Amino acid sequence: MAELIPSTFPFTLDDPKMKKEGFQREFEVYTKLGSAYDEKVHVMCKPTFLRRNTYGNIAGGEYADFMIVHPQRGIIFLECKAGLMSYNATKGKWSRNKVELEKSPIIQAQDGMYGFKKLCTFPRNQKKINISNIPLIYGAIFPDTPKPNKFDFGSSVKPEMIIWVEDFNNLEKSLSKLFAINRGECNLGEEDKTNIKEILYGINFDTPFKKKFELGEERQEKLEFDLEQQNLLSDLEDNNKVIVKGLAGTGKTIVAAKTAIKEIYENKKILILTKKKGLCQFLKVQLNQRPSSKTNNIRIYSIDNFVKETAVRLNVPFTRLKKFPNQQEKAEHFGNYSPQRCQQIFDQYTDEKFDIVIIDEAQDFQQNWFHSLNAIVKDKGSIFFFYDPLQTTLPNTMLEILKKPNENGFYGHTLTKNYRNTSSISNLLSKLIKKYFPNEKLTYLQHSKFNPGRPPELIEANSFEEIIKKTIIKAKYLINEEKWKPMDIGVLGIDSMLGSKYHSSLSITKELTKELEVKVIGAWDYSLPYMDPKEVNDITYSDVESFKGLEKKVVILINFNEINKDSVQKIYTGLSRAKGDLIVISNQKSINQIKELL
Repeated sequence: MAELIPSTFPFTLDDPKMKKEGFQREFEVYTKLGSAYDEKVHVMCKPTFLRRNTYGNIAGGEYADFMIVHPQRGIIFLECKAGLMSYNATKGKWSRNKVELEKSPIIQAQDGMYGFKKLCTFPRNQKKINISNIPLIYGAIFPDTPKPNKFDFGSSVKPEMIIWVEDFNNLEKSLSKLFAINRGECNLGEEDKTNIKEILYGINFDTPFKKKFELGEERQEKLEFDLEQQNLLSDLEDNNKVIVKGLAGTGKTIVAAKTAIKEIYENKKILILTKKKGLCQFLKVQLNQRPSSKTNNIRIYSIDNFVKETAVRLNVPFTRLKKFPNQQEKAEHFGNYSPQRCQQIFDQYTDEKFDIVIIDEAQDFQQNWFHSLNAIVKDKGSIFFFYDPLQTTLPNTMLEILKKPNENGFYGHTLTKNYRNTSSISNLLSKLIKKYFPNEKLTYLQHSKFNPGRPPELIEANSFEEIIKKTIIKAKYLINEEKWKPMDIGVLGIDSMLGSKYHSSLSITKELTKELEVKVIGAWDYSLPYMDPKEVNDITYSDVESFKGLEKKVVILINFNEINKDSVQKIYTGLSRAKGDLIVISNQKSINQIKELL
């Protein structure tokens, strides 16, 4: 069998939309291409030929559905079109299922070939490939379309360039005819093939996991918004009231930040609200917000600070409790009194209203806030809610309202692709959701082509003291042996460690700092003015609730008794914070529960 890159198909297939768009057939083609050759041939799925200029910006590039690298015959670039294809010779246009295509599939494949040629000779690439002696061929595969009796697809298209449904069961023969179009000497060695993989995917497949992940992450970051995210941005432009639903890692926070950036140059006054101060600082970092920044018309607040500072700025009397006897009274204060007073404030001072209000992690906002927030939006302004239905454990939130956007005059949009996690972590999350949230009917579609990842590491520890001890040992190993930077690592706790000397977050950070000889900071420290978490080389410790919306390359998730209806939302949140490597340190029962999901 040929070497498939990536080793698993980049998309899950159980989503009706994906099947409708032909990804099921692409998966079949992917599998067929793999079985057509031996391991010396590389079959690449969805390679991307992006380049960056000297300033680090995208300089252009193309895409291909499939790329076949044959050491003796050259490289084929294939565009795959599921559905019934037809060609109008008069107009020179292709159609799929009677819908005219903007671009010919043959031209798409040709563009992919040219994109690859440019990428191989691009000055910023460290790896250079001499393509002058490599035959490059392009064509198309139509797995649902019978071969027509008359071949009339224009002078530039040869019969051998198209693979029809009759050819589908003998792909090697059809591909041989395609290779024969451009005969020539070819001797692609293993080093050449490795260099091609590194240029396209940014990964040396023999490197340690840390390096592989970081290269894959760098490659991933070079991609512009894909179609799903572009569609969301279009919806936000076309509708002034939108509720966006997305699971952890689907890019809600990034899209929210991008929305603000898109509007900033139109002199729009923008407000971004969150529940947690750490997430506020993260957003400020994403927007590069500094006192001298052009983003000063964007205000980013935690909800409680927003209410307080608004009253101070407008010189309106406002009493805010600094301490609350219990969580219920705190929730009632921010859920009822705060939004009501804020509404009164903005009813009096219309000049302070905003063009755009963006609420991130909206599932944690109290119910009364849903309607009260409309008071701070201009009459023709926009308000956008971003939420995850699986990430709230608080009572009386606006979750049920968010789940019914149409009933409240909002347009609903759902994000489905996981952009944050490796496929290993994403698969674990998918199984967790399927088992513990059966009524939600939510599906992850794996986006990452570059970071397949490795399975989560599960470590059993049956006391608080043992959990801390093994956390310290593991953190030292990650830093000293695997060469992760302390800033790459986050230790996240599920439950408080009552009954032990580690009964508080502060005591845990102190203990880890003492033993690791590396400073450990809390997520709450992210609220310090203009602190950039990316610039601080410290390990982060946080409870899961305070780390919502945030992420780390490596997460050590500690201390939960078992996965049940009361804990599963926190566990889901904790697991989903890990971008690259996930370690779980907990008791035997919880470890066994996770093993059952793997």
